[in-house]
Amino acid sequence: MTSKAIPEPDRSARGRAPLRVAIGLALAMIVALIVPAAAAPSQGAGQDDWDAIVAAARAEGTLSITVPRGLEYVRTMVTEPFERQYGIHVDYYLGGPPDVVAQVRERGDNVAPWDVFVGGNDTLMFNLKGLGALQPIEPALLRPDVRDLSNWDGGRYPFTDRDGYVFAFLREGGEYFYVNTARADPATITSYRDLLKPEWKGQIVATGDPREGGSVRTIFAFLYTHPDLGPDFLRELLTNQDVRFSESDADDEEIVTHGDFGICLCDHAQGVAMRENGIPVQLLDPHGVREGISVTSSFANVTLAKRAAHPNAAKVYLNWLLSHDAGQLFTDMSDIPSTRADVDKSSVDPRNVPDPSWVIGNNEDAMSRALEMVRFITPLMPARP
Repeated sequence: MTSKAIPEPDRSARGRAPLRVAIGLALAMIVALIVPAAAAPSQGAGQDDWDAIVAAARAEGTLSITVPRGLEYVRTMVTEPFERQYGIHVDYYLGGPPDVVAQVRERGDNVAPWDVFVGGNDTLMFNLKGLGALQPIEPALLRPDVRDLSNWDGGRYPFTDRDGYVFAFLREGGEYFYVNTARADPATITSYRDLLKPEWKGQIVATGDPREGGSVRTIFAFLYTHPDLGPDFLRELLTNQDVRFSESDADDEEIVTHGDFGICLCDHAQGVAMRENGIPVQLLDPHGVREGISVTSSFANVTLAKRAAHPNAAKVYLNWLLSHDAGQLFTDMSDIPSTRADVDKSSVDPRNVPDPSWVIGNNEDAMSRALEMVRFITPLMPARP
């Protein structure tokens, strides 16, 4: 393993989160001044209907949403600009997925604990939808620029499920492979098959179990289904390379604090944490790897509670979240491309822009591939505690 260290280009918005937040909030204030808060669409909901919905939302006075934990700028991004524009207070909850799912399950058929859910697709599509806690998105798309299919990539709404309950508002090439440049040179990896070389034995760590939900399962599903990698690649990786898998939050904390690895298979929030802890990690550029990477909406998925306490505020919020102005704001702040076709993505780090040939790795169609992968690797991995 070479000891050459490659400095990480400071192109990512996540590396400059405070600056992005400051710029984004300034932009949001400008948007609030130039866009009337009750501006009504000319189609979808009519003028009177939209005015009535906005008035009812303001009468409700508040909105309750879940926000992914671990990224403060995301909370800022999805709350403060909306509050400025509509004068509706946003209560946010930063609990982890198990907590969110447990609280929704406890409510049963009663009023949901939150009106809007923003978060990872596993939580929304595979858990909350299965509990019958969500409602379809399309009937709530009221603004004309939101309803217009030509404003969305590929001329279609970017639902992550076949029934249209979960909407992806940002998508990027997955940020999954973080190289510790104190131990390895990222430029030596031009194919994921390079990770089968002897020097990588014992140097690969994963913050999760691929048999469970989350980013590690998405990574392994991608490796399993790629035509140039596939089952034989995974068999050799798991049999010969002594890959270490974390089994708890404490294990994850150990990884992101000490950096005892050559490459980490983890998520973007953990990549941020490693940099904040002084670990010299560099995201492997998927455009420089022969097989590319799968496309993910990461945390940037939204859905509506079926039994919302503030249903009108939820509709206004959804249409704001999916508007052009919000899409531009989120793209500039997060460094992840909007799924809106009319948003300028020139500010995005080129590493994060998906290649058109890359497959989406976290939608419902990918679920069957992930389950097939789990069945394949289970005999190759230690039994779970």
